[in-house]
Amino acid sequence: MAGLLYKDFVGIKGRYQVIVFSVLTLLFLVLRLLLPGNAGEWGEFLDYGGMTFVLTIVVISMMFISRFTSSIIENDEQHNAMQFTKTLPLEKNSYIASKYIFIGILTYVFYSLSCVWAVIYISVCYKEAMSDWMRAVMSILLPLYGMMLILAAIELPFFITFGLKRAGIVKNAIMELLLFFVVGFVLFGDLDVLNNIDLGLFVHWVETHTLMLLVLNVTQPLTVLLFYYLSYRLTCRINKDREVFT
Repeated sequence: MAGLLYKDFVGIKGRYQVIVFSVLTLLFLVLRLLLPGNAGEWGEFLDYGGMTFVLTIVVISMMFISRFTSSIIENDEQHNAMQFTKTLPLEKNSYIASKYIFIGILTYVFYSLSCVWAVIYISVCYKEAMSDWMRAVMSILLPLYGMMLILAAIELPFFITFGLKRAGIVKNAIMELLLFFVVGFVLFGDLDVLNNIDLGLFVHWVETHTLMLLVLNVTQPLTVLLFYYLSYRLTCRINKDREVFT
């Protein structure tokens, strides 16, 4: 199993990813310590810039989870890894389990990094309103990454069973449908609602729903993990009698 996990780590150029995110984290820490937010326009600019950096990296990390989910399958298809593992003295479902475990570990790592970036930002943030907003973001990070794990649980059965190309057709069709609705909203929807977006309202909503968010953060991981496990069992069931992966 460890060998399969390491293979996936190499397949996504894991060492390169570790170096890049480590450098970004260290660089952000140094810059925030050297250039902390303070009074005045310059300090406000630094606080907004720091917040933008954190949110951008968080969004990128979430996109990477989805990208890596398909990358590990793509790499296996190129090197016929599925067929090769059938000849090794491994448990029947080891290949499938390695994919789920790897994506689960990857999601946890990115979630932890997001919390680290948010803490770095808050520790030297001058404006209380900005730090409150970042704390509000932190309170929903776990549910957000849980959603990425649910997405992986939906994608993996298709990728493993049908292959990346055929499963990708379904995924692209769904994405195109979503894009169609977005374009339809831009062309025919009421765009005035976007002018009413207020960060303060988001912070206020979080503060007034603290108990609900606490319950969500406690129960959602259990629900997500159960769904993730059921997805794994379903994939094993579908591929139970398959001698050769195509």
